[in-house]
Amino acid sequence: MQLKTISVTYGRKLNMGDYNSIHAEISLWADLEPDDDEAVAAEALRQMARNQVMLELSRVQPALEAKAQNVFAGLPVSVQRAIVQNGENHAN
Repeated sequence: MQLKTISVTYGRKLNMGDYNSIHAEISLWADLEPDDDEAVAAEALRQMARNQVMLELSRVQPALEAKAQNVFAGLPVSVQRAIVQNGENHAN
């Protein structure tokens, strides 16, 4: 069996006090190529979703901005490196 699509949904509710809250949620999908590593793709989507939600919530509560640092295009730098390395390994 070969996975063709991976999806992830991540949401977080932030209590603003006085019975107010903010909910941010995102769903992402990725179509996989035959030589893609499913685990790396799933982790990349999970991290991207989490970081996008944290970036959105940090607009309302700046203290959350520290949790969204080292993010480039929604992906943590470490996940980007893993994807690039995986692509280089498949190219060789």
